[in-house]
Amino acid sequence: MKSVRRSSRKLLQFVSLGVAVSSSSYGAPVSWTDATGLWSLPANWSSNPALPGAADDVTISVAGLQTITHSIGTDTINSLASDENLAITGGALTVSNAFSNTANTSISSGTLTLNGVSTMDTFDMSGGTPGGAGPGTISGASKWTSGTMTGGGTQNFNGAAALDGNALTDV
Repeated sequence: MKSVRRSSRKLLQFVSLGVAVSSSSYGAPVSWTDATGLWSLPANWSSNPALPGAADDVTISVAGLQTITHSIGTDTINSLASDENLAITGGALTVSNAFSNTANTSISSGTLTLNGVSTMDTFDMSGGTPGGAGPGTISGASKWTSGTMTGGGTQNFNGAAALDGNALTDV
């Protein structure tokens, strides 16, 4: 009886270790922990000391309307749900699956690639390159003055859309 118990315990330890090792490859929920701040600072994330990674589902929702700025680096995440202003001012941010922002999304430089279904409240583009393969819907007022959209995805502007300047558009 003793050897059966010992074997069972070792098997249970092995199975537990296997579950712990394999679950780490699936990513985790990661949330923003600061007020207005820079995406590139690990201290602003629940994943500190790491930035959100390719398998992570990111949530940005804190008290008051804040602005989260992606200004440097090349970052890929699995999904993003936000109710804060998101400013892309440099670098490259890729969202592999769902993207939802109920505040303003703006791009002045850099790249925002949305490969899944996306929804935005408002969208302001004064430069940079948004793109991706996913279909998107922008429900509120939007302004596009410069920059180039790329990729096979589509954006449906359901609110007022002001197109002005030297932006390359296909409408």
